[in-house]
Amino acid sequence: MLWYEKEKALPKGQVSAPNVTHLVPDHLQLEEADRARFWQNVFVSTGFEPRNTEPLRGISGLSHPVLALGIDDQHKRLVAISPEPDARQAAMMQSDVQSTLSNDFNFIVIRPATLDLRSLAINILKKFGKTEIDLLSFFEEINNHKDDINKSDVYKILLEFARPVILAHYTSPMSAMSQFIEILKSLSHFDWISSDTKNQNPQFGISSLLSADPTEVDLKVGICPFPFFNMKEDDFNTLINGKNEEIVEKLKEKGVFQYFFPPKDHALLALSDRTLLNPRTIEEKLSSFNTFGHPLSKSEFATEGQSTIDIIDELQDRGLILQGEIEISTTEKGKEYRHSVKFQPRESVFSKIINRISVKDIIEIIK
Repeated sequence: MLWYEKEKALPKGQVSAPNVTHLVPDHLQLEEADRARFWQNVFVSTGFEPRNTEPLRGISGLSHPVLALGIDDQHKRLVAISPEPDARQAAMMQSDVQSTLSNDFNFIVIRPATLDLRSLAINILKKFGKTEIDLLSFFEEINNHKDDINKSDVYKILLEFARPVILAHYTSPMSAMSQFIEILKSLSHFDWISSDTKNQNPQFGISSLLSADPTEVDLKVGICPFPFFNMKEDDFNTLINGKNEEIVEKLKEKGVFQYFFPPKDHALLALSDRTLLNPRTIEEKLSSFNTFGHPLSKSEFATEGQSTIDIIDELQDRGLILQGEIEISTTEKGKEYRHSVKFQPRESVFSKIINRISVKDIIEIIK
């Protein structure tokens, strides 16, 4: 039985308010005190020790609220779950708090990402077959099924869109206000078309949403987006109740674990794709990952235990990079391979490191 079929039909003529409890299995409807286990498990599986949650003060004097805190003494890094609904605000928080820490300690920010406007737009397009939708017709479709609202396709579409938010709320510490703000902000991404005639109803357009990426800004500014928007019930269950190795594998599947421990072969491929990678400066750039709190882990597809030069040779043998005397660049095949992972949270660590390397290079030039 599908989740939206679980709710019983109401008596004829009555329209129910959305009942969200049927979206969440009983074993995932955690008491508020138990929801802290979600982020604690994420922290432990990525090498952090959970700490008491309290606001963090930045060098600006502002106090930044957090949903959870963890510390990794071995790699000298502090992690926080930010309730900010906007990646830019989370990035400003990261910079503000980082400025208060010693030079050898790094601050990492995770931002829950719950809404996927692209999937919503695709489902609306499938239902109506067009990208400009009559607003009244949209809601009339729900009203036409008032005897049993669960038969309404629009109702199902809207609940499916809200489902990750609801699951996240019941299973982990979340800011209800931040989620409300994020939902309101999502409305601004629609193309609202005013009526210019008396006989025409207002419309909304979804063309721009069909290519929307809920983590686009996170990946640019180096924040780790936690992809609630593409998580299913089994994913939540694993992260809450799974063994440590199961949680690690789930985080790898979602591209989150690699943000904390980027694989060396992917780091080389990303650097050659997104920077001018000089053979003489490879080791220096690779060491930046550890310097900025993201120690490299073993390669994912290259042969284990190889030196940097050996990995580069293997990447070249696979046709993924092209090595010259002055520059190492990514081939078209390498770019295609990167495309399969570059929209996951793991890509954000490369933006973070490359951005900091660029700033460091500019400072050296000024000196």
